[in-house]
Amino acid sequence: LTYARFTGAPLKVHRVTSPWRSPSGHLPALRTRDKGIISKPQQIITHLRKQKYNADYDLSATQSADTLAFVSLLEEKLLPVLIHTFWVDAKNYVEHTRKWYAETIPFPLNVCLPNAMHKR
Repeated sequence: LTYARFTGAPLKVHRVTSPWRSPSGHLPALRTRDKGIISKPQQIITHLRKQKYNADYDLSATQSADTLAFVSLLEEKLLPVLIHTFWVDAKNYVEHTRKWYAETIPFPLNVCLPNAMHKR
């Protein structure tokens, strides 16, 4: 959403409080006319760029390379840390992740889904 706003892409935003209510079952999700549902952030950015909505047009080649390197760093290093923090670290899972999902998801799904996701 932030990238789309930087580019000025015309989007209609539907606020969804749970990934299970999104069209793809994941967040973020972008519904397009030609590609259907896109739910991976990098694929959404690529789609917007193909539609001529690119936040990097004004960057030099060096700046564009730095941006690509930073995105790769986030995907390769930060995402695994976040997954570990939310789902693998037992104390954090019990005290925060499971509690948040239990409060957010309606009954009876709030009882079984957090544990099923944790096992995955």
